Amino acid sequence: MVATFAPPDDVRQVRTSGPARMEAKDLARIRRIYERYVPGWSPDWAKHAASPDARLWSMSPDRGMAVAYPGLENRPVFRWTNPAEAPFSS
Repeated sequence: MVATFAPPDDVRQVRTSGPARMEAKDLARIRRIYERYVPGWSPDWAKHAASPDARLWSMSPDRGMAVAYPGLENRPVFRWTNPAEAPFSS
């Protein structure tokens, strides 16, 4: 699950499930992933990514749901049970 909760303007959620696996640790790949979501790469983020406790895993989303509630308005939920229907399948 990935969620953004900054009401009332930014409330979003994506949930997926499917097969997952542990990946080999690759600090360059971890940084590229973090930079999509973290506003600035910092020494603290570098320390976190390099920690022996940090793990990198991947998941193939077989099914899931996504929803956004701008202005806390009730909106339809987008659901899929076929990976080809997923919003990020292309």
